[in-house]
Amino acid sequence: MKTIQSIDRAMLILEYIAQHNNTCTLTDISTALELKLPTLHGFLATLEAWNVVSKNGNKYSLGGKLFELGKVFESHLSVQAILHPYLEQLAAKFDETIYLAIPSDKKLLYIDEVESKHPLRLSSIVGTTEAYETSAMGMAVLANLPEALWQEVAEQSGVELDLLQSKLLGIQKKGYYIHRKPNCDCYCIAIALAGIHHTTIGISMFIPAYRYTEELAQKVIDVMIEMRGRIRAEWKR
Repeated sequence: MKTIQSIDRAMLILEYIAQHNNTCTLTDISTALELKLPTLHGFLATLEAWNVVSKNGNKYSLGGKLFELGKVFESHLSVQAILHPYLEQLAAKFDETIYLAIPSDKKLLYIDEVESKHPLRLSSIVGTTEAYETSAMGMAVLANLPEALWQEVAEQSGVELDLLQSKLLGIQKKGYYIHRKPNCDCYCIAIALAGIHHTTIGISMFIPAYRYTEELAQKVIDVMIEMRGRIRAEWKR
C-alpha cells in the first residue's frame, strides 16, 4: 500500500518519543531517525502547533491532544464492551448478523458485530465507514443527531433537504428504520440510542431477502425496542 512519506515520518517521530519516556531532544530524534535537523524541526513545530507534541526546555514529549483522542477511542471501546452482550442476545434469538456503529467524522463507523451462523452471510465491515443516508442504521443514527447535521448531509449527498427531513422525522416517530440494500439483496432493520457514553449508537440486523418477511421484521422490531429500553435502564445505574 502506498503511503505518504511526511505522515510516515510524523508517526515515526511520535513512536520514538513515546518509546523513550517523553524525554527526547532534537538531536536524539534526528540521530535515531536519520532526519536532518531543519526537516525534523519543521515536523516538530507542526506537531507542537497541533498539541500532539509538547516542548519543555529542549526536551520533547507527547502532547495533550493525543490524550484527548485516546479518551475518545477508550469511550468507543467501553461502548463496545458494554453493548456486545446485547448484540449476542439479538444474534442468538434470530440467527442473523448484528452490527454496532457510532458517528465518526460526519459518517457512520462500524465498531462491532456478531455474525450469523448461516453459511451464506455478509463479510465483516467492522472498522469501515459509510455515509449516513446510505443505510438504515445511518438514517436511524442521523435522526438522533442535531438537525444542523441533516442540512450538511443533504448538501453533501444531493438529497433534497425536505425529503431527508421528512424521512428522519418519521424515523424519530417510529423509533426504527427498515431499508433494503440492493447491493447485497438484504434488508437492514435499525434502531438508535442517544446519550450513550456521550454519543449516539446504532444497532442493526441484516436479513437476506429470501429469509425476510414482514412478520419476522415486526418480531425483530419488538425485540430491538425492548432491548433499547434495557440498555437505557442499565446505562442510568
